[in-house]
Amino acid sequence: MVFNRGFLTIARFRGVPVRLHWSTAFGALLFGGMRFAPAFWVSFVVLVLVHEIGHAVFVQRLGHRALSVDVTGFGGLCHWDPRGATALHAYVIAWGGVVAQTGLLVVALGYTWIAGPPNSEAEAQIVSAFTRTNLWLIAVNLLPIAPLDGASAWKLFGELRRQRLTLWRLLQTWAARRKAARQPNGPGPKARPAPPPPSSAPGNKESAASGEAQRELARLFEKVAEEARRAREKK
Repeated sequence: MVFNRGFLTIARFRGVPVRLHWSTAFGALLFGGMRFAPAFWVSFVVLVLVHEIGHAVFVQRLGHRALSVDVTGFGGLCHWDPRGATALHAYVIAWGGVVAQTGLLVVALGYTWIAGPPNSEAEAQIVSAFTRTNLWLIAVNLLPIAPLDGASAWKLFGELRRQRLTLWRLLQTWAARRKAARQPNGPGPKARPAPPPPSSAPGNKESAASGEAQRELARLFEKVAEEARRAREKK
């Protein structure tokens, strides 16, 4: 296949290689209307990267291994190891790219609302990529047609109904599991018991008894001496 080779690793995201395919330039030119729009080309690549990194984040959040994030002229791919993944996990991961794109869309709309209309051609190209092109890609990706994300993403809601879960409850459960996973694996160091008082320490019982016997003997000697003194006085 055309995407088996021809990649260049440009960065790493959380240990995951980020790769560009040679066809990326052709795709950016095509989506840019076959016109000279360098700011749009770069923004298009960023948009695809955001989408695929969104998948990678969801993969890692669910405890799986992301293998690579690839950008091609016809979109992108997030390769991950599905071993141990449930169908529910796969459906949630399918939403990762659209969720990331939606976040970028909100930021872009917020920027235009604060800054107003673009002041330059380059700014207009960037805004166009992060809003109109972004919305178009979201709509296309959610079509329930393989290999688009929508082929798996929409199955999430059927799976939630089957398991009698709500999306909010699902997120709460996973958040609780992640919190528990961050706790130490074993119990912390046990507190040392306070040393027993001297009178109850095994080694001190004999000493205490010996001391008491010596005091009793001393009292006896004192009593004998007192009786002897009294006898002398009577004489």
